[in-house]
Amino acid sequence: MPDLIFKLRILRYLIANTYVEWRDSVWRRGLDDSYCCDGRECCCGASSVREVWSCHVDRKGSRHA
Repeated sequence: MPDLIFKLRILRYLIANTYVEWRDSVWRRGLDDSYCCDGRECCCGASSVREVWSCHVDRKGSRHA
C-alpha cells in the first residue's frame, strides 16, 4: 500500500506541474504569439504557439499527443 500511495503522489506532482507549464505557455498567451523567441536564438523558426502545438493536437487517434 505505501508504494501505491507514493505512486499516486508522483502522479499528483506531475499533473500539477504540467498544468502550471500549460497555463504559462499556452493559456496566458495568444495562439499566434511567438512560442519562445524570434527564431534566431534557438532555431525554432519563430514558430507560434499554435504551430508548435497543432502537430500534437491534430493527430487523430494518437495516444501520445
